[in-house]
Amino acid sequence: MKNKLLPVLFVILLLASLPLTGEERDDGTFNLLVPIAFYTSDTGFAGGGLFQRLYPSGLNFSIAGFYTQKNQINIFYNLDYFTPEFPWWIQYDGSGRYYPESFYGLGEATDLDDEEGFTTLGLDQSLSAYRRVFDGLYIGPAFRYKINEFVDPDEGGLIDRNLVPGSEGYQILYSGIGLGTGRELIALTPALGIFYEAIGSYATTIRGDRAEDFYLKSDFRLFYDLAGSTLRLRGHQFALQHLSLVSGGELPFLELPSVGGGNLLRGYAADRFRDAVAMALQADYRFPIYGKLKGALFGALGNVAPDIGSLGEGELKAAWGGGLRFQTGPTPDTSFRLDVGWTGEDFGVYFLFGEAY
Repeated sequence: MKNKLLPVLFVILLLASLPLTGEERDDGTFNLLVPIAFYTSDTGFAGGGLFQRLYPSGLNFSIAGFYTQKNQINIFYNLDYFTPEFPWWIQYDGSGRYYPESFYGLGEATDLDDEEGFTTLGLDQSLSAYRRVFDGLYIGPAFRYKINEFVDPDEGGLIDRNLVPGSEGYQILYSGIGLGTGRELIALTPALGIFYEAIGSYATTIRGDRAEDFYLKSDFRLFYDLAGSTLRLRGHQFALQHLSLVSGGELPFLELPSVGGGNLLRGYAADRFRDAVAMALQADYRFPIYGKLKGALFGALGNVAPDIGSLGEGELKAAWGGGLRFQTGPTPDTSFRLDVGWTGEDFGVYFLFGEAY
């Protein structure tokens, strides 16, 4: 399919997805087939589809894929099992991609003019089994295995000259422990309350530049309904996220923490800044406009650094903006969102399904 036809496909898929609902079968399974249409500054127009099957037992299977105007192909699949009565949350995720993208160098002082292009051929598999140890708290092992190869790097760039770790391709295995509260809240469909997840992993590079390192993730999210506040603003919600990503700094460049894109510091290019440590704080104010149409205002601060002690030395990155949400399903979480984010160097446009966090 030629790239110039993708905007037409985008409109067709978008219109087809608005009235679409799932189908419950006689055996109790629930099937959902949804066209995917989205636009971001990093991908251009994109189209694809999602198939999901829910079983009465609590088993959930889904597979999705999309193709973008920038010739990016991504396929995702997921299998998870969870019920409030069962003490375990078991999840398997996988993806494969052919993905032309950009690299701007390492550190917080890189410039947009440093951009160099390359294409990732990658496979990503992860498995986690979290057990509920008491009400609201889950803990268990988490594993992840990734293969990445790089083709068509810009001639003379850092990747082409193998000047960054992992630029010749690599395989890497993460083995760790995760814990979380509010596991009933699914990250892509925020609800009221608190969600927290922390994962500590030991990373071993199996092929490529030999390295053994660690990777720590801390993700805190708060969703507060302002109807219960003294202001009694019905339908108004305040959302907050604090994300910390810390590694030892010797991982392949594509594995290093980063900020920027449609979900974190909206307005910056995807993965605009990379280094051994990344931290970000972002807040959203979401409010009703009319019927199923809602609005949002957001702001974010973040940065990357070679170590935790250096985080305060660089120039803090700020992003801000606003957007619209149109609810297509039975809950506010099933919404298309249109966000426009600004930064001190650029702006980004994002038309996606689901909230940023």
